[in-house]
Amino acid sequence: MTLALHSMPRDVDKILHQRSDMPTAMRLIVLETLQKQIAAVSLQDLETAFAKADRITIYRTLKTFEENRLVHSIEDGPAP
Repeated sequence: MTLALHSMPRDVDKILHQRSDMPTAMRLIVLETLQKQIAAVSLQDLETAFAKADRITIYRTLKTFEENRLVHSIEDGPAP
């Protein structure tokens, strides 16, 4: 899965509240990281960036963002 962030304001706490998302620490950190990217980023890239975080928590955070239209996924072909 590769993700791209929709264009939006930089205040992550405000963004999450507007999308009816609880601003948990992980959601804030992931959203801040995504905002700093200039290109789409893969789930694996985020797992590497947050090596000490639980990968399921990262995945659930991204799925929540996708459901709330903060990010969208891009199919980049079959997994190797």
